[in-house]
Amino acid sequence: MDHTKLEKTENVQAKEPNLKRVSFWFSLVFFLVLLTVGLLCFILPQETFSENENRVLSTFRPSDFSGLGDEHFQEDFESFLTDQFPGRENLVRLSSGLKYATGTRDIGGVYAGRNGRLFLQVTEKDASAGKWEDREAALNAFLDAFPELQTDLILVPPASALYAGELPAFAYTFDYPARIGQARAFARTKDNLNLIEVESALQNAKEQGQNLYYRTDHHWTFYGARAAYCAYLEQLGRTPAAGDALPVSEDGDFYGTLASKSMLPVDPDRLQYSLLPEGCTATADGKEIAVYHPERLEGKDHYLFFFDGNHAQMELHGKGQGSVLVVKDSFANAFLPFLLSDFETIHVIDLRYFSESLAEYLSAHPVDRVLILYETGNLLTDLHFTKIAFGLN
Repeated sequence: MDHTKLEKTENVQAKEPNLKRVSFWFSLVFFLVLLTVGLLCFILPQETFSENENRVLSTFRPSDFSGLGDEHFQEDFESFLTDQFPGRENLVRLSSGLKYATGTRDIGGVYAGRNGRLFLQVTEKDASAGKWEDREAALNAFLDAFPELQTDLILVPPASALYAGELPAFAYTFDYPARIGQARAFARTKDNLNLIEVESALQNAKEQGQNLYYRTDHHWTFYGARAAYCAYLEQLGRTPAAGDALPVSEDGDFYGTLASKSMLPVDPDRLQYSLLPEGCTATADGKEIAVYHPERLEGKDHYLFFFDGNHAQMELHGKGQGSVLVVKDSFANAFLPFLLSDFETIHVIDLRYFSESLAEYLSAHPVDRVLILYETGNLLTDLHFTKIAFGLN
């Protein structure tokens, strides 16, 4: 027995150096791989913009080492390594595919739904009752400052509300009916606020087989914008001049922001738009622009087709009657071309980029009424909306 124990002890002792050797070489190879990847991040040309993700990428310059002791240095440096990692997009695409294959449906802040539809993840925490109360306070200040000016409010339902049946199991979304309930209760207390109900019109259009939201993007389609436009004009007691407008399809498929965020293999979308009345004009931040920009369809973000993107201030001239100020998010970009058939003058303000006082702007540009148009989740997550009360006495 003693002899057997001795042999076992000798075998264990003989294996220990081998294990240490393997551990050493494994650690060395791992270190060299990390070192090589880190060096490549500095040696290879740094990309400044990701067309696929439609965002600016973190970069790093030798002079940035001067902030080595700064509290934000580590965070900025990690962002740089993440954004400039060699083959990053292919690795993210592979990771997303593996997650989906193993049953995960929450990928990169996007829900992978049924029938190839993607949904932006906006939770109750993101769009809580308290968030509405903050926006309500700012809106209330604006309404009190202009008691004689009629204001209309369109809260666009999120795709998750209209296509709830296509959400994956256990998807966690914010309570859209509760937020609309809060908006209705507030509107009943304000004589100069009219809440435009568009959900029923969108639901009716959906039941007619119309696709209201892009499958790979969070924005609504031609059909979604047209249905809401008709509901708006009808609730104003007017007949929508472009209510029978038919969609024009552009050649060329595109993948929207949700496809870019999730990097999932999905079928592309195709942009559609309406024909414009003759003689319409547009200016953005004081410069003349076109309403439609076909050249943008050659790039990644086809939504730039409308007005060449978002601007702080625009002024549109159409073929209708009266004037309106539209305070909006990007959902209005596909909505505004319809209004050119119904209003003569349309002022447009995007509070994300507008740094002046809206009250002063209205004093300089009097209008017949105001329209506030936001996708509900956007309104509740965008801190810039509170600027609507900026400059009020």
